[in-house]
Amino acid sequence: MARTAITVGSSTDAGIDLSLTTPIDNTNGMQFVNTGREVFVVENTGGSSITVTLPFQDDQFGRGGQKVVSVSAGTTKVIGPFHPDLYNHEGSGLVYIDFSANTGTVQAIKVSL
Repeated sequence: MARTAITVGSSTDAGIDLSLTTPIDNTNGMQFVNTGREVFVVENTGGSSITVTLPFQDDQFGRGGQKVVSVSAGTTKVIGPFHPDLYNHEGSGLVYIDFSANTGTVQAIKVSL
């Protein structure tokens, strides 16, 4: 199945309202466009911890694998930014995200300079 796309919001010097309204899709996984200036916000609304897994490609040194982040019950965590050479998949410019449960919401934010 196709991954669920997450729309990336942009921050400014006036700030950005967190609109954590996109539900986690642990069945299909999720993805967002990454330039290297994005962070990913995960709100866990469940009663137990969830695992966020970011698989990445082999880099120029042959390192590959995944980044695994735990988000405790009832908390919100900001993850990133993500270096495009490591986290973007197959020249697509996309970061993939997998979850252990559907308990929560997410938002991707591009940090302005």
